[in-house]
Amino acid sequence: MPCGGSQTVPQHNTTSPHQQHIMWKLHFNGALKQYLSQTTKVAITSDAQMYELMSTQRKSRGIWLQVSEQLNVTQQQVHDYFHNTWIKQFFDSFDEHKAELKSIVQSLLGQVHDRSLISQRAIDLFVNLHLKENFHVKSLQQFVHHELQKYKDGFKGKPAVHVEKKKVEVKETEKSLQNPSLTQSSSQEPSEAKSSDISKYILFG
Repeated sequence: MPCGGSQTVPQHNTTSPHQQHIMWKLHFNGALKQYLSQTTKVAITSDAQMYELMSTQRKSRGIWLQVSEQLNVTQQQVHDYFHNTWIKQFFDSFDEHKAELKSIVQSLLGQVHDRSLISQRAIDLFVNLHLKENFHVKSLQQFVHHELQKYKDGFKGKPAVHVEKKKVEVKETEKSLQNPSLTQSSSQEPSEAKSSDISKYILFG
């Protein structure tokens, strides 16, 4: 070993896989902001502004490719994080209504035998019972899917335990969905707004 020579100590990456999994998410906002700033030439000042700008991006592949390269993760990872986690900040939580949605699903099990129809009808009924709230549709779909998995063998399970205060409203909502003319004009505008929200969400998926 040469005397008086300085040694370079090898630098090892001590970041654990769990830390790496968390760290890229901490930089997600910055990467998305940089992409949107470059493509839209807009000075972005908030997450809400980024969310609105995302609704104008019709080719999502380019978004996830560039953002994933900046974060050194896969396109699927950034795509899923955006849709399953990041975006939820702009929607109302349905946690306090889970028992109600579960009850609606159970009430449909004896009437409908097609899983996809049960899912769609349950969500339609639930959303129409909460027109003043804006729920994350994909989260509703995931919750209903999880509930239906319990009844995948012929959709047979325990009798439904209905939420009494909502039972009459569910029946009335079913009637209004079958006959749109029964729906009051005052409730039509929020419904249209929700349809717009859903279509916007699907647009940049």
